[in-house]
Amino acid sequence: MNSVHAIALCNLGELATGMAILNGLPNGARGILKKIEIEYFKKSRGLLVAECHCAAPNDATEQEYRIAAEIKDQSGEVTATTHATWLIGPERKKHGN
Repeated sequence: MNSVHAIALCNLGELATGMAILNGLPNGARGILKKIEIEYFKKSRGLLVAECHCAAPNDATEQEYRIAAEIKDQSGEVTATTHATWLIGPERKKHGN
């Protein structure tokens, strides 16, 4: 088909949403991917760029954040959009060490 595999595109979108939300977490917070969805608009070929812009959580209160990442081809056209729901909450205490 001479295009990028559908699940590889989903992984790229998950990476973009994770980097956007997890990079801005406040101290004492953690994020876990809870749900992921993707819409495909056209075949994805060549160099691709995934972008996600979102507001960072203010605190570590347990909450869900649904954010989107657009995947664009070299012409700047959106080929797919990933919607990821991240569960943000307080870090869990480690046991044993």
